[in-house]
Amino acid sequence: MKKAIIILNNKFNIDINFDEYDIYCADGGANYLYDIGKIPKLIIGDMDSIKKDVLEYYTKEKVKIEKYPKDKDITDGELIIKKIYFKYEEILILGAIGGKSSHFLTNLYLLEKYPKIKFINNDEEIFIIEKSCILKNYLNKEISFIPIEKIENLSLSGFKYNLKNKDVERGTSLLVSNTGVSNELEIKFLKGKMICVINKNL
Repeated sequence: MKKAIIILNNKFNIDINFDEYDIYCADGGANYLYDIGKIPKLIIGDMDSIKKDVLEYYTKEKVKIEKYPKDKDITDGELIIKKIYFKYEEILILGAIGGKSSHFLTNLYLLEKYPKIKFINNDEEIFIIEKSCILKNYLNKEISFIPIEKIENLSLSGFKYNLKNKDVERGTSLLVSNTGVSNELEIKFLKGKMICVINKNL
């Protein structure tokens, strides 16, 4: 399976084997990669956040760099997501959680637009669920679901608080702070979309 990591210009903590992924950077995300001695396949952005010495280093290393105007219609992060989205089965986004509220909320909407992506750090995972599925290896983790449209006939099994064939409206807090009590968590519904937030520290 082809896997990629996109690094945004925001602080994050992560323990991950970068060698298993193709790595891409949105502007200042390259500063982090430079600090750990890794080489990206591509750096995209207006180059207002990347450090001068980092840009010079990756230029000498012949990394592909695409510079865009500062005045543009989408963020550096979305630029790179659009560019690589159909090349990979799995795309992890680092630096999407936290930071400026405007950026974080915008990133949440990107989940709906690009449902293959997942935001991840050592503390949380955030991704969208658009159809019935089974989540594995989240035993004793706090799991919340945030409906972004009405969820029809939702059933949850393997959770501390299970559900059976319940319609859940957008805006409800019913699905916040559940817990996985099984290694396989079944989520079934007929229609709808919801954001899943997993707190991995419990």
